[in-house]
Amino acid sequence: MADDSQGGDEIIGTPLPLTVRATAGGATTAVPAATSGWSVAQLKQAVEEAAGPGVAPADAQRLIYKGHILKDGETLGSYGERGRERARE
Repeated sequence: MADDSQGGDEIIGTPLPLTVRATAGGATTAVPAATSGWSVAQLKQAVEEAAGPGVAPADAQRLIYKGHILKDGETLGSYGERGRERARE
């Protein structure tokens, strides 16, 4: 699988424009370039980069979707196609 988290040559999966909301403070971060082929770890890195200073580092984030903690090694697609869904940080 190509790594599209760093601007790779190939985009794998269905585009998933996501919004992540922090539980502390409720700030939201848009991650428009996410795809279903991304791992949860890639999404965490994208949130860290998009949110800038003050956001938890990727390795300290805990993303929750529909009451389930997302696992770093899983792909976003493994949680089902979500369209414009919200995850909590």
